[in-house]
Amino acid sequence: MVMFMKNILKAKVPVLSYYGDTDIVCNFLLGERFATQLGIKLLTPKNPWIFENQIGGTVTEYEGFTLLTGKLIK
Repeated sequence: MVMFMKNILKAKVPVLSYYGDTDIVCNFLLGERFATQLGIKLLTPKNPWIFENQIGGTVTEYEGFTLLTGKLIK
C-alpha cells in the first residue's frame, strides 16, 4: 500500500486521509503510522480544526497528503 500511495503522490495527486477519532477498526493511529511510513515532508504539525466553536478534530499536513481526524460534534 505504501508504494501505491507513493506513486499517487509522485503523480502530484493530492490525497486526504480521514479518520474518525473513535473508530476502532481503522483508527487515526494507523493513519499517522502510514503517513510516517511514506517518508514525506511534514508541512504543518497536528493542529485542531474548529467547527461551530468546537474542536472538530485534528489536521496534519504533509507534502501532497493531508491527515484529518473528526470528532462526533453535538
